[in-house]
Amino acid sequence: MTYTEIFDEVVSIMKTDSATCRDIPGDDPALYRAKIAPDMPEEEFIRLVQDYLISFGFRGHLEFFSEKRIKEAGRIPVAVERYGNALYVTKAAEDSAFVPGDRIVALDGLGIEDAAEKYKKYLCGEAPERQGFYWGFLLGSVSSCTVIRRTDGTREELPLTRSNAPFPQKDFSFLMLKEDIAYLYLPRFDKKDCVKELIEPHKKELRRARALIIDVRGNVGGNSGEYVCLFPYCFPQGKKEYPIYDCAVCETNYTQRNCALKSKAMEEYGMSPRSVENCRNKSGQGFVREFDSPYGKVRGRKTPEKIVILTDSRCASSGDSLVAQMRVSPKVTVIGRPTAGANDYTECCMQELGEFTLQYPIKRSLLIDRSEGRMHKGEPVDILIPWTPEHIERDVDLERAMEMLKS
Repeated sequence: MTYTEIFDEVVSIMKTDSATCRDIPGDDPALYRAKIAPDMPEEEFIRLVQDYLISFGFRGHLEFFSEKRIKEAGRIPVAVERYGNALYVTKAAEDSAFVPGDRIVALDGLGIEDAAEKYKKYLCGEAPERQGFYWGFLLGSVSSCTVIRRTDGTREELPLTRSNAPFPQKDFSFLMLKEDIAYLYLPRFDKKDCVKELIEPHKKELRRARALIIDVRGNVGGNSGEYVCLFPYCFPQGKKEYPIYDCAVCETNYTQRNCALKSKAMEEYGMSPRSVENCRNKSGQGFVREFDSPYGKVRGRKTPEKIVILTDSRCASSGDSLVAQMRVSPKVTVIGRPTAGANDYTECCMQELGEFTLQYPIKRSLLIDRSEGRMHKGEPVDILIPWTPEHIERDVDLERAMEMLKS
């Protein structure tokens, strides 16, 4: 496929198959098509398509990329959060020149406030405290940055060189923080039975625990069905209806393309043949409403008596859903910062286009029609703890949870 053919296919998908097709027109594709040249560098073409997609006003469930290019060129080696007029490094790749706590105060000579104005389209209207995820993409367009070192306060100019070195990552974990307080860290839901396998060896501890902390800060999503096994622990004893599906009331765009891609993905994930066949039977029906009622029955347990969920603005997709569903329980307190709010348009299909891949959403939340969409807001918290550089030095959110659970 030529670059123009690939771009036109992206445009067709966004106008017909994407869950956004009735709500968000995006920019005039002609503005971007006119800039395509057969011999343009691959990186420049990727950026052009990404620029078109960013005109739809969000990222996360809407991406255009080349796995080959990522492997060859690497990724930006830092993750950052904005605080005031600085970007604080929170994570750095193993071979990076940066360390957590370094402050980026200028990009290609532009102060952060001026850079935010220049690149405001790419920040998608997010408030400064919710921009960290978006700055991560923007740094890929920058050659160098001005850094104030955490260690001695010196000021340096550093190139933003891409890297294939890994970031330090926490994996799934279960801990007893105290004799009666259990802790679960859930970074993603991308593997079948990932949560079930984590808690299975620890069911006795969970039943004895007075409190449970579920940490989904930075959760990148996956399959929402994976965390359902936690419902009994998070809801009060007995069987009762709760509005756990209010966030899931939606409509799915069952075009022929979407059904073919979705059913294939379902098979690869290991979902039941009946579910796969149900998807195929809806092929060509367009938007179909799912979950007529927001209510569902949950059989809860007496213990743990208290549940704390730790979340932040990088908790997205199925992480958003976990917070939305669990917070309706009277046992649950949500601490931290509102989630990413990625679920107005969700459930992704992956369409291969030559060496490139377009990821796009096919499910549209009906909260949008009630003016209750979560974009730019996220799922709310009960106890707000704004992010500050102190979070780099110590776990402020967890300390607040432990303090609350003393009583």
